[in-house]
Amino acid sequence: MRQLRQRIEEALVFCDTVELRVSDFDRYRHAEPPPTPAPAAIAPAGASLKDVERELIHRTIAELGGNKKRAAERLGISRSHLYKVLARED
Repeated sequence: MRQLRQRIEEALVFCDTVELRVSDFDRYRHAEPPPTPAPAAIAPAGASLKDVERELIHRTIAELGGNKKRAAERLGISRSHLYKVLARED
């Protein structure tokens, strides 16, 4: 959770819009090219960190065709943390 929180905080500092977008997380990582179409906003201003985290994980999984391992790698979190966040929804 600490790693994802740090990534979210960094994206908030460096983003150039009012809303945080998935592309804001890939801006400083060069392992994979950014997605071709600009993704929609992750969450509106005032959303809780848990809501932003959950939405970001869901969108990243969807963007990678359901591949949770690659989603965790792209987000810089462990797969176990990714699964914990997904389990909290039940």
